[in-house]
Amino acid sequence: MRDPEYRRWLREEWCILHLEPYGFTGGCDHFGEFGLAEAAHTQNNGLSSKGPDSSCVPLCRKHHREYDGGRAAFEKKYGVDMKALAKEYYARFLKEKEQQ
Repeated sequence: MRDPEYRRWLREEWCILHLEPYGFTGGCDHFGEFGLAEAAHTQNNGLSSKGPDSSCVPLCRKHHREYDGGRAAFEKKYGVDMKALAKEYYARFLKEKEQQ
C-alpha cells in the first residue's frame, strides 16, 4: 500500500536519531547537512520489494543508508525498534489527519 501523503508528511519530520532519547549525543545532527528526512521502509515484501508505506520512519540520508546496509546492526547500535517506531509515526499521522 502506497501512501504519498504519509511519505510527504514524514519528510517534514526530523530523523528519528535526532529525537530524545538520542539527541545530539551520538544521535543525528545531519538534518541540515543532508536536507529533509527520507521515508525509510522497515518492512519488506520479499525479494527486495518494499513493504507498505505505513511501515516507514523518517531518517536522514546518512542514517537511511546505514539502516539499509544492515537493519539488525542498526537497531542494536542505536537501541531502536524500527517497526515499533513506524507504528507510532503512522498512528500520529492518522490522528493529525483526522483532526484536520
